[in-house]
Order: sequence, then C-alpha cells, then structure tokens
Amino acid sequence: SVLGVMFGFLMGYLIELTDKGFHSPSEISQQLRLSVIGHIPLMSAKKESVVPSSKIKQILCTVHRPKSFQSEAYRTVRTALYFNTRGKEHQLIQVTSPTPGDGKSTLTSNLAVTIAQSGKTVLLLDADFRRPTLHKVFGISADIGLASVVNGMAEPEDAMHPLPDVPNLSVMPCGPRPDNPSELLSQQSFQTLLTTLQDQFDFVLVDTPPLLA
Repeated sequence: SVLGVMFGFLMGYLIELTDKGFHSPSEISQQLRLSVIGHIPLMSAKKESVVPSSKIKQILCTVHRPKSFQSEAYRTVRTALYFNTRGKEHQLIQVTSPTPGDGKSTLTSNLAVTIAQSGKTVLLLDADFRRPTLHKVFGISADIGLASVVNGMAEPEDAMHPLPDVPNLSVMPCGPRPDNPSELLSQQSFQTLLTTLQDQFDFVLVDTPPLLA
C-alpha cells in the first residue's frame, strides 16, 4: 500500500540520519577536513610465506607477500607520507584508531616495514600499554621494552630489537605492562625519550592506544 511505501521511506531516512559512520574516503576528508593519504584494503592472514623461517606473523604482507596488492597499498601510503613531510628527515608519527581491533597495529607494522624497505632507518614503538601486540607480531621478547625505559629500569638500546628479516627496522616492544599506563605516557621522561630517539632514526612510528578506549 501507499502507507507501507511511505513508512519504508521514512524508516530508511531515519536510519540514514542516525548513521554516524563513514562510507567513503571523500566523506572522511570532508567531515574531518583532513586529506586521506591512502586506502588499505581488508586482508586476512594467509599461510603461504616467502620467508618460511621467519618468526614474523603472516599478517605482515610487506614481509611475506611483498608483491601483493595489499603491500602495494602500503607503499602508496609511504609515498604520500614522503610528499607530506616535504623531504624532512627524523619524522615522528603517531598511529591510532577509534576502537580496539580496527587494525591499527597491523597498519603501523606494515608501514614501518615498507618505510625501512625504502632505505630509511625506522624505529617502531609499542606504546599501547594496555593491549601490546607488536612483540607477538614480530616474534620478539617483551621482557624489556618501552615501559622499562620510561620507568628508568633500562636503557633504550637494551629495549631495541633489530630485525634480521627487515634491514633498517628496529622494534621496541611495550615490555612488562605497567599498572599506570596513562600516567606513564604523560611523564616528561617519555617526551624526552621520543626526542632522543627521533634524532637517531629517520622515522619513529608510535603505536598508541585506541582513542575511544
């Protein structure tokens, strides 16, 4: 009936009004007034690997499947970053997401790998003290890490893990998870550490907690 059709249109209109999600890169750019530097397609971890002896998880397509279209997407983001930095070196980049499980750490890790593959020295920091994952992604020890350094329990060099599979890339895991993650990240020692590390590497990428968490 006509009333049924009108009711359907009304419900569709109300649903559209209450939908606060983004549906396209152009919509994100328009709403946030920020440029979109790249689009990473959805991907799943595959079993095949071109580095069969590596401890690095298969989710890092830039290591295990460097010729895949997903890896090419990360290289596109890398190129956009290079243009945005306008040739300046020693860049400090924070990566976050709205909620846990959005793929923040996967993006940060693959981006770090692809920047290192271009010949830049890169340090990847796991500053997500509540749910650290980078030590699992790269198959490294988390006995000493960023939290240890900020707390004054270790030197930065003791917490860095150079990766034989990825020249130019080092990873500093979270380390033992602290009881006061928010307070630790707001300490002056953390800011001082970032400044020191930024002078030692071309790029320092910081994997930080989700914003809404």
